[in-house]
This record gives sequence, C-alpha cells and structure tokens, in this order.
Amino acid sequence: MADFIPISMGIPWDPWDSSLPHSHAHLYSTFTGALLYADDIVLLAYSCLGLQKLINICMAFGLQWDIRFNFVKSQIACFGSKSPVCDCINIGGKFIKWSDRIKYLDCYFRCGRIEIDSSSNVGKFYGDFNNILNVLGSRRDEMLVMHLVKTYCFPSLLYSCEIWRLNNTAARSIDIAWNNAFRNFLMVTGTRV
Repeated sequence: MADFIPISMGIPWDPWDSSLPHSHAHLYSTFTGALLYADDIVLLAYSCLGLQKLINICMAFGLQWDIRFNFVKSQIACFGSKSPVCDCINIGGKFIKWSDRIKYLDCYFRCGRIEIDSSSNVGKFYGDFNNILNVLGSRRDEMLVMHLVKTYCFPSLLYSCEIWRLNNTAARSIDIAWNNAFRNFLMVTGTRV
C-alpha cells in the first residue's frame, strides 16, 4: 500500500462525521464515498438519505466556490437491487430520475446486474470501421486497412476492457464485431477469421 498523501484541495468533509449516518462507503478502512476524476464526481452511499447528504455537501461547496453542478448531466443509480420507486434525490431542488444504465468516463454500467454494457463499444467500433472503409473507397490496400483497424477501431472496441466482467452474450457480440470487420475487408464469407 502506498504512503498516505494529504490532499489540501477538494470538497472538505469528514468521512467519520456522525451527522452522515450510513452514508459513506468504505473499502477496508479507506473512505470511498467520493471519487473524482477531472470534472467528474461519483458519490457512493448506502442509502438515499446518505446520498442526499453528500450531494448537499457538494452543493454547499459549489456555492462557496462558484461551482455549478449540471443537473441535466447528473445521474443516479442503485446497484445490486431495484431503484426506489419515488424520485427522492435532488440537486438544487431539482429531482433526478433513477437510471437503469449510467455513463461514467465513457463506460456504460447496467445498474441492476452490475455489469458493463459493451454495446456502445461495439457500436463505436462499427462506426470507426465504416468510416475507414468509406474514406479509402474501393481501392483499398488490405495491409493499410488492417493497420487502420488495429490502430483506430480496436481501441474503441476494447476501451475500458480492464474493468469488464462480460457475460457470454456480450463476449460473443465483441467477437462477432471483430470477425465481421476482417471478413468485410478480406471479402471472406461464412468462416471464422
């Protein structure tokens, strides 16, 4: 484990504050109730009340430092069980609807089953592949197409694969997309490439 690095900037709160009952998430003894990357924030809580308290802390910090949180881009989800029936979480008085699928750092998460949704990666892969074929036209060099597919399309297909836990259907759709690309530019039909 790395040495502790004190953080002097950010949203100030004490994760052990007793006014936040059942609201803060821990991984072993480390507070993980607020994950930040660039201008994205993930707040994790065990209850709606706890989540609302964390949001209120962020809102108070935002008012103090002239930071506005975008209600339209904000998403809430419940992992591991069904979402509450009512809209009980608000940002600045505006209630947020519960989502079945959320996007964070260009990854889509299916909330109920706690899975990564790879369908957007497959869609981006096909889009990138079709763009390459359209730009090259009918006079395309197979080696050039292979290089461009590996360089530009393959990263789209496998973006964030380090965190995937795919079911058989999702793994098969990724495999099919990859094989279809090679079948298309090699003009091979019906066989596994």
